[in-house]
Amino acid sequence: MTRPLVRRVTVETTQHATEDPGKVLEALLNVLPEELRNSVRPIVQTVKGHYGNPITRLRVELKGEEAEKVARHLFSALGEGDHRILQLTLDQRLDRTGNLYLRLDKQKALRGRLVLYDGDDVIRVVIGLRGRKRREVLEHLGLRADGG
Repeated sequence: MTRPLVRRVTVETTQHATEDPGKVLEALLNVLPEELRNSVRPIVQTVKGHYGNPITRLRVELKGEEAEKVARHLFSALGEGDHRILQLTLDQRLDRTGNLYLRLDKQKALRGRLVLYDGDDVIRVVIGLRGRKRREVLEHLGLRADGG
């Protein structure tokens, strides 16, 4: 058995007081492959916002094979345009330790669609990659080199 290509995946979002907790959790879990959604327990942390309003952070962390399944699921769910954007912005999204940073539209994730998004209402995903040849690892995980 070979080592997974992914060390860890962290998926997190915030839930504001005006949001339905069930819907926020559903949007977060929709980033995961269906077979993992019932087996994860989100880490929940409540903090105070700038005006004293409660903000809840939900986070899921997966390692090894499960993390790799999440990365493969995510890349297979992204559309052609998002693959192109990732290819064009890969240098800004990858840090020197091999973490790939993505932001997904939380509202679309609630409806089951995974779409890159640079706004505020997002689900943040950090994919920790193994190996030095990161572009090759990403292609192996399903990021299309030609964007299409």
